[in-house]
Amino acid sequence: FGAYLRPRQEIRYNLDFNASDKAYIDRIMQTTSLFFIIDPSPYIQAKVTLQDARVWGGSSPASNGDIRAVFFNNTPEITRAAQTNSVSLNQTGIREAFILLNKLPLNSQIQMGRQVWAYGDQRMIGGANWTINGLSFDGARIMFNDKAYRIHFLYARPYWTQSGPNGVVSANDPRQNSNASGTDTTLGGTYNSFTIQDTATIDIYTP
Repeated sequence: FGAYLRPRQEIRYNLDFNASDKAYIDRIMQTTSLFFIIDPSPYIQAKVTLQDARVWGGSSPASNGDIRAVFFNNTPEITRAAQTNSVSLNQTGIREAFILLNKLPLNSQIQMGRQVWAYGDQRMIGGANWTINGLSFDGARIMFNDKAYRIHFLYARPYWTQSGPNGVVSANDPRQNSNASGTDTTLGGTYNSFTIQDTATIDIYTP
């Protein structure tokens, strides 16, 4: 088991050069987590991470009002068109809770549960650990790892009442808005990484 504690101060002033709204923010945030790793055999492991993210002196997380908040863990909320701010309902939750099966046929692995996915430079799929809350996914993946390649099959899906990972509900979700187009809220695809003579790496994502 282990613990993680990260206090951080943010000072923002007029980032969008708007004379009518200086948008001054000065706050101290803190991310606290406690994790447990269970490793009974070479064939199976499990991990659970409990996380709390908030601002000193208050219960609202730092992502409150941040346009990126709907992508972060521990910020379940309903977002609506033209909404300028948001109220987050939960700051303490489960960041990770997964089982990892090893030494399967073809030397593959299967990971199931809530997990952090970090691929490439994490611009496409990543854990966003530079944020106050971070990002994790509810799903499963099959992994084939070798020195020369990594081939992963990914599948993640929110609860049927949600339209994003970890409790996010959108007003554009077909279950919330009958006028919304499309019904697929599933993230699925593959990640393929190939190393060429230890000098170059090619990353390929497929939906």
